[in-house]
Amino acid sequence: MMHTAIKKVLIYSQDGLGLGHLRRNLNICRQLKKYRPQVSCLIIADSPVAPFFKMPAHCDFVKIPTIVKVDSGVWRSNRLPVKYTELVAMRAEIIRNIMLSFRPHVFVVDHMPHGALGELAQPLAMLKKHCPHTKVVLGLRDILGAPDVICRQWQKEGAFAAAEAFYDAINIYGCAELFDALAEYNFPPALLHKTRYCGYVCRENTEAAASAKRTNGNGHDRFILVTGGGGADAAFFMDQFVAAAHQLRHDLRFQALITTGPFMPEDQRLQLRRKVQDLPLTISQQHSLLAAGRSRDFDGRLQHHQRDHALSQECDCCSPARPQRRANHAHAPDVRPRPVQHDSSARLDRGKSGRADPAKTRQRQ
Repeated sequence: MMHTAIKKVLIYSQDGLGLGHLRRNLNICRQLKKYRPQVSCLIIADSPVAPFFKMPAHCDFVKIPTIVKVDSGVWRSNRLPVKYTELVAMRAEIIRNIMLSFRPHVFVVDHMPHGALGELAQPLAMLKKHCPHTKVVLGLRDILGAPDVICRQWQKEGAFAAAEAFYDAINIYGCAELFDALAEYNFPPALLHKTRYCGYVCRENTEAAASAKRTNGNGHDRFILVTGGGGADAAFFMDQFVAAAHQLRHDLRFQALITTGPFMPEDQRLQLRRKVQDLPLTISQQHSLLAAGRSRDFDGRLQHHQRDHALSQECDCCSPARPQRRANHAHAPDVRPRPVQHDSSARLDRGKSGRADPAKTRQRQ
């Protein structure tokens, strides 16, 4: 799709309480710049940490007011004391104005075909009317949530209808052999012909990181990284890891680094610290980079911190909000668990292009 005539790319990144979506979209920008240096990328972001990330050349953010998801289909304002309906209307107007002013050659929508609470429906219709040559691409991580919840919510909110009406292509960041999103979420036949699996979005490895991996160990056989992205809802599964480490400490030789993220509540972080005493576990200080406001080049400092701890590569298959990692635990901090996601043995037949075969998919339905 990246034709030489493409000069402007607009990305919608909805990530009110995390880092995963924002990091993925920045990695996409870096790759676009690598292969098409003349491309300008503009990211519409509502993440409160967007200004702390280092941007590639000719790339920039437009920060819109932040909303956060508190439950399936339920959102609230994160900062402004206004009704969420008023805030969504405000965001939609800003997004529409950006689209029509920037007039991108490609518009990449991350995660939600219709946007948070349907805020993209009207702007997308305006874009199709006034910029008919803009290619609109939907980018989805493979695991969106519990299948029954996502299917019900997408039908109710019109997400499937928006994907059919507005999008020229759908890219799934993953591979069907690990998790077949098309089958799990029962994508309508009309979407199958324009959907493809494009692999996970990863950070490039570097020689410094590879060297850190080779020298890591300190006499231990295994090194384990536990990460929950921004950390707002990560304490639950981190607590489970600590419980498992207690049980395995006499049977396995290992050391582990737990990166709590900048959004984990302080009381949950303190509970984890108390529980890791006498274990080969380290709780990182990553959260302080944002909380203390010590640096605006957050991305650079985080990379430096990762090199020190041999965290050489971040793959989106380890991003936060992966529902299959959460389950009830009696000693977990006070965070609500999410539904457990089970993998499926159902597979769709694909050709070499990675696209689904609509005919064979309909036979299964």
